[in-house]
Amino acid sequence: MNSSVISPNSTPLVENNLSTVQIAAMDLYRRGLNVFPVCRPEEVKELARLYPNKINNTMKLPYILRPLFYYRLHLCNIKCSDRQNKLGHPCSGSRPWIRFEDLFDFANLGVMLGRTSGNLVCVDCDSQIAFEQSLREFTKRGQKFWGYYTSRGGNLLFRIKEGELANKKHCSISGVEIWGNNHFCVLPPSVHSCGVIYSWLDRTEPLWYLPANEPPPLLSIGQVDWLGVQLKKGQTHSKCFESLPCWTKALSENTCRILTSQHREGERNIKLTKAVYDVAAAIQLDIVGYKEAENLLHQTAARCVPPYPSAHITEMLRTALNKPGLKLSRQYFERKPSITFGHATILKAEKFVKEYDWRIHGRTAQTDRVVFLACIQRAKLDREEDFRASQREILDLANIQQRVTVRNAIKRLVKHELLAFTKVDQGGSNRYKFSEKIIIGNYPINPLLINGGVDTDTVEIVHGLPSRPIEQDIFLKLGKVAWVVYQYLLNKPESSPSRIAKATHQAQSSVSEALKKMLEIGLLTYSQAEGVYLGEHLSIETFEAIAERLGVLGKSYQRKVSINLDREINVNRQIAQARKKFAYLRKTKPNGAIMGV
Repeated sequence: MNSSVISPNSTPLVENNLSTVQIAAMDLYRRGLNVFPVCRPEEVKELARLYPNKINNTMKLPYILRPLFYYRLHLCNIKCSDRQNKLGHPCSGSRPWIRFEDLFDFANLGVMLGRTSGNLVCVDCDSQIAFEQSLREFTKRGQKFWGYYTSRGGNLLFRIKEGELANKKHCSISGVEIWGNNHFCVLPPSVHSCGVIYSWLDRTEPLWYLPANEPPPLLSIGQVDWLGVQLKKGQTHSKCFESLPCWTKALSENTCRILTSQHREGERNIKLTKAVYDVAAAIQLDIVGYKEAENLLHQTAARCVPPYPSAHITEMLRTALNKPGLKLSRQYFERKPSITFGHATILKAEKFVKEYDWRIHGRTAQTDRVVFLACIQRAKLDREEDFRASQREILDLANIQQRVTVRNAIKRLVKHELLAFTKVDQGGSNRYKFSEKIIIGNYPINPLLINGGVDTDTVEIVHGLPSRPIEQDIFLKLGKVAWVVYQYLLNKPESSPSRIAKATHQAQSSVSEALKKMLEIGLLTYSQAEGVYLGEHLSIETFEAIAERLGVLGKSYQRKVSINLDREINVNRQIAQARKKFAYLRKTKPNGAIMGV
């Protein structure tokens, strides 16, 4: 790495009154790494003196660790300035005590390995001999990396295309450990407890030199398999599909082959249709976001001979997403026998949503229902008996604006014995599981399902959530009932508000109001000849025009940005509070555990 980018010298301060550690932290953060402050040797030595049974002088002690397995810190940027100009108040992350650069004042520099740093891997060499051998092995294979000297040997850093690597304490090189997930390492220009300053390799050959602003080199699992490494459990992927993003592991092998192949005229439409419907199922299951999935499909279409029109792909994907209940070609949730219980529970929870009498929740019935649906989506992602349900994630999935709304809804679901709290995970988020009431089936049934005059065996009652950003924009404005009614009328025209209300299990007054709104803006039409309400299959451009008229275009994206900002600033705040507590611990001996230990 170019030593002029991050200076390894020990000068405490440089221009603009920032230390070399602060400058390094800002530079590496902008390269996409999940950097965070680690205790300096002086702090560790003092804490070891006070707490000899818990801490020793050589420990690399982070102020906090658990949230950093999932989230990065916040460094104010141009978006923060734009938001300040718009809202009239500065970004919360710019406050002196939680500001990014202040968190690294008089601290060592750590980086989290794994997915939060772009699947960063550390080849940790415990001796100079092991370090030199690693350098030779990587060099003769022409594989790029970042390298730096440590107190005993050195470390090599690179990223893996296919996902996180499994941690290994032994590999093909003696004295070398591989760290690829839920682990961190200390970076230059940090200071070791023995006084050695970590420094980047002082070389200018292409293998070690990295131009400014670029992230660590990206390698494939096949390039480093000589080390004896493997992907973290559950992330294996055929070498034929290494160019595909990680989420495509959920798709069938046939779909992956379509997405990586070139198709000629005459077979393009059939092949792409199969891939589109499999990808659409992944979007509905919240395995991937709409935009990322659409981009991959457009890339596949562009490789066809001749290129397949991108507008046709967008229309095909929209049509697929309008069909509820799509299933992946590959039975994603049944791949492992150990998770069949979770899959069965998810199916019971989906059935529960349709049958349960939500009216007993009163005025909050619709909110509680969509929050419960969002919990089902989270359960599908975790594929375990219990699932993480942080307020930020549920807010986004349920298409709700305020976190307090989600918090209160989850409390009501627990009170009604639909969810059961299990524990707080490593990231500080609550985990829940579906209650025995759902698993056994002992819950109040909506009598409209039996006596409503609607044949529920032939009518598909849709209870999904908006998945595309444009849908989230529009129906955040129109309301939850409007979304249910719109989905229903896309698949089955209906003659009256009362029949729609019975079929969708909504209040008739709410249905009438939703119909009125959607007729006005063109989401629905009323056929005078047939006497029925019809849901309109509209293009993305038409949806965007409607959202613009409603003044909500881009609202869902703004909400996602706000959620991510809030999450990052919260990590800044936790580290700032931990640093204050560490400073206090060095002066006194309070009761209780030490944070970060």
